[in-house]
Amino acid sequence: MKILQTLTAFVIFGLFFIINIYTLNAGHNWGDDFAQYIQHAINLCEHQNYASHISLDPWIIYPPGFPLLLSSLIFWFGLNLKILKSLNILLWALSALAVYGLTLRKLDRFWARILTVWFLTSPFFFLYKQNILSDIPFMCFVLLTLWAFTKFEEQENISPKVDNRLFLLLAVFFMSCSFLIRWAGIGLFLAVITYFSVIKQNWKKSLSFILGAVICWFITLRLGASALGYIKNTSHSLPDWIWASINNMAYIVRITLDFFLPYRSIITPLSHPLNSICADLLFLGLMGTLCRCLYQRTIDLMDCFMFFYLAGLVFWPIDGGARYILPIVIPLTIYMLRWIKPAFQKIPAFIFMVLILLNIFTIFANFKFNDDAILTKDALEMMRFVELNIKPGEFYMFNKPRALGLFTQRLGASFWVYPPDQKEWYKRIKPLHIRYLIGDKQQDQFSHYDRFRLPTVHDAIFCTKIWENNRYKIFKVSLQA
Repeated sequence: MKILQTLTAFVIFGLFFIINIYTLNAGHNWGDDFAQYIQHAINLCEHQNYASHISLDPWIIYPPGFPLLLSSLIFWFGLNLKILKSLNILLWALSALAVYGLTLRKLDRFWARILTVWFLTSPFFFLYKQNILSDIPFMCFVLLTLWAFTKFEEQENISPKVDNRLFLLLAVFFMSCSFLIRWAGIGLFLAVITYFSVIKQNWKKSLSFILGAVICWFITLRLGASALGYIKNTSHSLPDWIWASINNMAYIVRITLDFFLPYRSIITPLSHPLNSICADLLFLGLMGTLCRCLYQRTIDLMDCFMFFYLAGLVFWPIDGGARYILPIVIPLTIYMLRWIKPAFQKIPAFIFMVLILLNIFTIFANFKFNDDAILTKDALEMMRFVELNIKPGEFYMFNKPRALGLFTQRLGASFWVYPPDQKEWYKRIKPLHIRYLIGDKQQDQFSHYDRFRLPTVHDAIFCTKIWENNRYKIFKVSLQA
């Protein structure tokens, strides 16, 4: 029986790797963040300034954790997007092992198997693996942290004499890695400090974790990483901030349902009509329950992290979909099952069996999914023109300057960085010494013209078309007093 179970596990993981590697695309969408991560990694490989060659005015410098992972692949294989995407597959599989170990200790072996299979058949991952972003690595190290910490506590509870320093060191290491990958990793450290101070009433046990956080913070500052752009994005008036937080609560519930209900399937729209008030009440009910458990000291580290991470999402501008709730999908699922399972023995198992079947159906329905925009004919023609006709000292404006800069080695700037600046984007042309505008005919209004004038206070800015194809149009900028 044990041999059969082991063989089944190998088959499931083998199919996971085969299907996802086979369906990897060579290109990428026009998302700008992936290009900055890759450029950071290239800078590390070439021993250049970590924050160089990104754009004329980068609004944020990312932490170095994910670029460090990418840099090893770039060093050996060069700029190969398929190879870089394969890191997602490896880390998702590693996360699945952490899911199994975590669920085994929080629930039982049956649920460990069910949740692991459900996790591996996620349609969200099947589609999202085409993105070179830090969400999956961050989730992986969060889950590894929670697993290592659970093992540390498990051995400590068995006998204080048992040497559990290995799992303590692993927990500190994984937690530090999560913080180096995403600023949100600070939520893990806050959870540890709260757990040892409030629940265990021995804050000194958190000192090793605090030391890890300080070292990570020093490394990120040393490399010039900064989150000031994020902070500026949250700098609004108090009424706007409160209203945004209320909307975020409903949004968090919706994107959580989007993950659980098969992504890009006929069943996904069921989550969208959810009334905002109901969603807010659901969210507040969950947070209230976590607060009560914290007050009663019946909460563990996993629940503490879930509380701090959810609180962070409420006060943060989020519009990226279900990727933001990846780190808490498994903790939330385990938390809900611990509440539901005693009352309903078979219903949750039946629901997850159905979800697994829907996951598999959705994957095959989207088997040929391809969101590549970089390697299309029009994009390649435009990038070729930029590379040959725009000199290194000349600058352009494009809605995705970091991605275009990565593939052409020409620096540019976006039309606007913060939403309030969107209407008067043209005021950035002169300060940034912009010589070219690159328009996308599907997005930019000015792309419908061959020549136009932009309003300014002192100078007239004239833009004249110099090149176009079916999708893109490039204008030369000239100033006239």
